[in-house]
Parts: sequence; structure tokens; C-alpha cells
Amino acid sequence: MTFRNSVRLLLTNFSLVWKILLYFGICFCVFVAIFIPILGPIVSKLTTAGVFEELNEIFNMIFTSPSDVITAVENVYIHFFAVLRDNASVLMVNYVFLGIVVFILIPFFFGLFELALNDCLYGFMTSQSQYGFTATFIKTFVKSMALQAVKLLIMVPINVLIIGILYGIIKLFALGGLVNIICAFIVFVMSLIVISMKITLFSCWTPSMVVNNTNPFIALGNGIKVACKNYWKNLSNVLVAVLIAFVINFFFGLFSFGAGLFLTVPITVVTFAIIGMIIYFNGRGMRYYVYVDTFVTTKKLEEQDKTQKLKNLL
Repeated sequence: MTFRNSVRLLLTNFSLVWKILLYFGICFCVFVAIFIPILGPIVSKLTTAGVFEELNEIFNMIFTSPSDVITAVENVYIHFFAVLRDNASVLMVNYVFLGIVVFILIPFFFGLFELALNDCLYGFMTSQSQYGFTATFIKTFVKSMALQAVKLLIMVPINVLIIGILYGIIKLFALGGLVNIICAFIVFVMSLIVISMKITLFSCWTPSMVVNNTNPFIALGNGIKVACKNYWKNLSNVLVAVLIAFVINFFFGLFSFGAGLFLTVPITVVTFAIIGMIIYFNGRGMRYYVYVDTFVTTKKLEEQDKTQKLKNLL
């Protein structure tokens, strides 16, 4: 039900996809300008060492000898970090600035749209109102900055922990000499589950802030409380959505040489925002519109309506 309603809302509010695409495009251009002086020396060292040639060979292996891809990826992985380690003394400043951009600036600025997007969805889901994205973005800009600042404080350590766990799993297989297709599949499944658990746990954070007009800390507590009401059911829905999103983005990106991602990534972002809103509305027992003049009523409200009708009859 959650996934079906999210598709309905996506189709009804598809114009938001183009607005998110435009926002991402602006951010992308800004960060490309920032990355050029930072990544230039690093890319030069990797090119000289032949890392990019090895990556190109892996891409060709996908179609010629897929059974050798895992071993080739492991070798490139080792070579990549060996090159970075050997040039650490020369490129340390670049590494520091790269870390600041990747782990702080990109999540912060690429997340500033989130509150405006959820506000637009809230307007339609509650009253079929069509809020202007730009006007909403400007109106919520200060709150968005506060939300993203708090998210950085909380999400960066969690993301680092998740990366560490997945890295440990990969190293565990590598130490045992078991790097093969089965082990790669296990790591892939574990990644999907861990990512889905994180998304589900924090799915109602922004919706709570929008619906209740509270600060990020109060919204975080309320959001987790609502998300955990039917956590395993919500997790199963999110897990399916994450798997579908991965497959769509992977194949569109692969067979269009990355061009398809310009459409599939904004669709994915809007879809997961919708899923978060639906989880919050269901958890709070709230009605919401999915189409024009078509709304969804939760079981709790249906029971209340039936009880009220019986009282009126009596």
C-alpha cells in the first residue's frame, strides 16, 4: 500500500522532479568548479599509476568475462589506495579539502531542498494545494539550514559507522580468500539492509518538522517515535523501494553512460520523500490525498468514522 500510494503521489506531483533536477544541476556546476583544483593533482597521480586504465578494463570485463570482475575490482581497490597512500605527503592538503567537501559541504547543500520538497508534498497531501517550489525554498531556507546542520552532526558519524561495518565485512571475506560472486552478493544484500534500516529510522524526521512546525531536535524525536510504530513493516516497504531504486539507477546509468541518472536520481529523491511522508501520515493516523479528489484513510480513522456513525444512529 505504501509503495503503491508513493507511485500515485509521484505521478501527481511529477513537476517536483524537474525542480529537483534543476536544483541538483546548479549544485553540480558549483561543486565541479570547487572540485577541479582539489582533484586535479589527485587524478594526475592516479592516471600516471594506470588506475583509470584498470577501471576501463573492468568495464569491458562486464561484457566479456564477468567471472573475473570481482578479482579485478579487488586489485584496483588495493592499487587505488596504495597510490593515495604513497602520495599522502604531497597531497595531504588536497585530501583534507576533499574530505570537507565530500562529507560536509555536499550533504549540506544537496540537502537544502529537502524541507521545501516535503512542504510542497504536505500541501498537496492535506489540501491538494500546489505550492511553488522556489517560493517554498526561500520561505524555509533558514529552517533548512538548521535542519541540515543538525543532520550533519548526526548522520556523518552514522554514515562513517555504516561504511566501517561494510568495509569490515569486505575485509573479512578478503582475509579468508573468499572474494567471489557469493560473497559479493552477501555484501550487496547487507548494504541494502543497513541502508534501508537507516532510511526507515529517520524517514519521518523532515515530515515531522513540516507537519508540526518544530525545530530539528524535537522533530527528530517525534519522527523516530512515529517511524518505530510499525518499524518492520515500514522497513520492508523501504527495502523494496531501495532495491528497485538501485536496479533502475544502475541500469539506466550503465546503458545510457550516465545520462539516464539525470532523470532517475531526482525521481528517486522525490519518491523517498513521498515514502517518508506516507509513513508519517500512516503512523499518525492522518488522511491524505494521492490524486485530485482521491484520498487515503487509515484503519484508525475508518474505525473512528464507523464509531461516530453508530453514535449518530443511536
